[in-house]
This record gives sequence, structure tokens and C-alpha cells, in this order.
Amino acid sequence: MAGDSAAAADTAADSAAGAAALWMWTENADGTRVMDEALMHQDFNDFFNFMASFDGKEFPYHSTQETVAAWAQVSERGAAWKALFDQYGIPYDLCGENPYQARGAAFTTAPGKSADEQYSVAGAVQMMIWILTDGMSQAEFNMSIAGDGAVTVTASLQMFG
Repeated sequence: MAGDSAAAADTAADSAAGAAALWMWTENADGTRVMDEALMHQDFNDFFNFMASFDGKEFPYHSTQETVAAWAQVSERGAAWKALFDQYGIPYDLCGENPYQARGAAFTTAPGKSADEQYSVAGAVQMMIWILTDGMSQAEFNMSIAGDGAVTVTASLQMFG
């Protein structure tokens, strides 16, 4: 567990420092990157446990941004994700006014990002979509990086339930 805490602190520091956060990715034997689904699910479970801690109590937050900020105060994983959302300017209303009815989401960063950062942005968009839809969505992603370094991530969404 202590190693997990140190790793989480490192990822938050990397994100805050503007480094490409590749901690949510792993590589196949052929060197291709794939999202580390187990880690993503663990981190979402951490968020969901934070939300569940208010069971039976009045929920004190009025926006997704306030909720993520509070999660970041009590969880190193939350702090790492919040730093990543802030680093890239991932909108807290990425899926629109009613995320459960959204069929797609798209986000483009400011120019000047690296090829590695497109993976960081895609991971952050995935986590934000899960947060907004309580994990009740599946997405097919497309990523691109423009000549000026602006990263675009588009997601076609399908809701469960």
C-alpha cells in the first residue's frame, strides 16, 4: 500500500508538472499502448467509494467540479486525476447537460501537446465520462493530434441499464 501511495503522489506530481501522464496505460508485448483497464477500474472504484461515503447523509457538493475537488482532498488517486483534468482543461460538463442521454463527447486541447500527451488526454476523457455517467457508459474512442499539437479525442457513447 505504501508503494501505491508513493506512485499516486508521483503521478499527481507528474501531472501538475505538465509531464505526459502515461500511468493509466500499459504496453503489449509488441510495444503498442493499451489502456490499463484494471487500474482505471480501481481508480473509478476509489471515486465511487468516495461517493458512497455520503450514504444516508446530505450530499454537500453541487457540481461535478466541486465533487472531484473534494475527492482530490481525500484520495491520492483523486488528486492525480484532478491534476490531469486541470492540466488539460477537461471540462466538467464534457457530456452535456444530461450525461445519461449523451451519445457522444468530444474534446480538443490547446495546441502544443506531444504525441504521448494524446494518451494522457484520452485517459482523462475516459475517467471524466465515467465520473459523469456513474460508470454506466462504454465508449469507443478516436484520437488525433493536429500539426499544431492540439489533441482531439472523440467518444461514441453507449449507456448501460
